[in-house]
Amino acid sequence: KRPQGWIKSHNLILLAGISGLGFFIVESLFAGLLGSFVLRVPFIETLIERFSSTLLMHILASGIAGFGLYIRGSKGLILFILAIAIHIIFNVIIVGVAL
Repeated sequence: KRPQGWIKSHNLILLAGISGLGFFIVESLFAGLLGSFVLRVPFIETLIERFSSTLLMHILASGIAGFGLYIRGSKGLILFILAIAIHIIFNVIIVGVAL
């Protein structure tokens, strides 16, 4: 079991959010390359669109999920499910991506 207080919750949320930023960067580069080669969408246009829409969602959802995984238990599970719901709602309603 982890010793209590080995990391402060705000630092943990920040670190989890940074991991979401890393995922966002990799996903955006992949989407930009795929869109540019397959769909003939200009690479920079895809990147600008993603930076103006999905960056905050990835940071927020990853921060919530990371904190939920850290605190565990029923509250942690609720936070983890909330992070998943934020991502799904963003993809389906805001971006219009069909699952």
